[in-house]
Amino acid sequence: MELEEIVRKKIEITKKIFEYVKANIELNEEDNEMAIEKLNYIEEILMELIKNFQTFKEGEKMYIHSCMNNYEWTRLTYIAFVKLLKHSWDDDLENWRLEIYKLYDASRRILVDVHNKAFEEYPEERREQYNEEANKVQNIINLYYPYELFYLLKAKLNEIKEEGLKSHELESLFDIKGVLEARFGDINRAIKIYKNACENMPDSLDLNYKLALLLEKNGEMDTAFKYFSKIASDEDLNVYITLTIVRLYYLWGYYTEGLELIQSILKDYYEMGIIDDHLVSMRGYPFYGEIFANLAVFAKLTKNPNLAFEEIEKAKKELKSYPFERLEDELNPFMSGDWTERIEDLEKELKQLKEHKSPLGYNLVLIALIRARQASSYDEAIQNLSSAKITENDFPWLKDIVNLGKAEAASRFNKNEDEQKYQKELFEKQPLLFEPNHVFRFGLTEYQEKLKKRYQTMKRDSRTGITIEYYL
Repeated sequence: MELEEIVRKKIEITKKIFEYVKANIELNEEDNEMAIEKLNYIEEILMELIKNFQTFKEGEKMYIHSCMNNYEWTRLTYIAFVKLLKHSWDDDLENWRLEIYKLYDASRRILVDVHNKAFEEYPEERREQYNEEANKVQNIINLYYPYELFYLLKAKLNEIKEEGLKSHELESLFDIKGVLEARFGDINRAIKIYKNACENMPDSLDLNYKLALLLEKNGEMDTAFKYFSKIASDEDLNVYITLTIVRLYYLWGYYTEGLELIQSILKDYYEMGIIDDHLVSMRGYPFYGEIFANLAVFAKLTKNPNLAFEEIEKAKKELKSYPFERLEDELNPFMSGDWTERIEDLEKELKQLKEHKSPLGYNLVLIALIRARQASSYDEAIQNLSSAKITENDFPWLKDIVNLGKAEAASRFNKNEDEQKYQKELFEKQPLLFEPNHVFRFGLTEYQEKLKKRYQTMKRDSRTGITIEYYL
């Protein structure tokens, strides 16, 4: 079939679904409006795809990019539509979904071929066709997992026999089965699947990592540490996975090991020779300031604050062109515990932020937190914290910083009932507490040490904290 014929077929099925949903699916008013809105949008963008493809055929080469975007928008919108109705999904909707899935696959193949021919002179623009023979297990996962039709997926996976699967197909099968058990809430069963997987495929970073995450959720950090250590020793490990491990090491008191991982990340910045925020993010790395903040926290916790001061001096010499004075302004009070000068700086910044009509919440919360710690009474501390105005333009987690400050004040003035209330609210919003980056900037070290003891006694469900996902 030609592309336009395929697209019109998709529109035809979309209209059938539209009528079927209105007539047969009982949804609340909001969900019904969202479902109809998504189906209307799909039809609208599919028509736009036809228009853009016709324009492309008339010689406007760049319109093939618009066609690819139209394709992707409608695909993602349709996935969102299915997820919205997944609890009401029935055989009729599933038959249409499978038909549309085949049409989307066919249209993508045409678009990729046309795109590659249009940009033959630019190999970096080339797109790869999906190879269905590469991983048969992955094909089944693609058909159900993005749509969150997990029960249908689980039934299909149970039909697969492990014998005869290629190594990477077996890895996919182990992984998706473990992910599904975790999603269904059975962490112990998921752990069992991943343990079996790691025995069969001991070199799989992904399987080892997910097993470690599940063990940590289950409160078995001593066992999890063995798997985290194995993963962390891999030189090609993604830096964001490394930072996740660092965060968990912080929560469980593996400070020496966390410090080693942070220093390994810092080496990468020196090898790149840059710490400009824009340039490092383009290379897939976090901002230097975030890594430095982690270093400062672990340096303090290992009673070796000089590591942070020495890092700044080294970076000044070798990496330059960076606002190191800002890090120094944050580092000095964090290590000394004297935040008096920091308040003065924050209040000066507030004036500038007001002039530029920028969000004020960050500075207001930090000032309130410092003053609450200096307060001579519980009421004064709570009043300071409650006075910090947080608007919709501010980071939403600033409200949780205020909550932590109130719990800290309650602890200092022996208001046990209030402390338990604030702690409960905090754990509901921040089940992993605050990462070292925020600990550094808001001076949360002391009180979070108390919170971490509570964290370590808690078992977390599969959807709390770091979720276990299958990476498509």
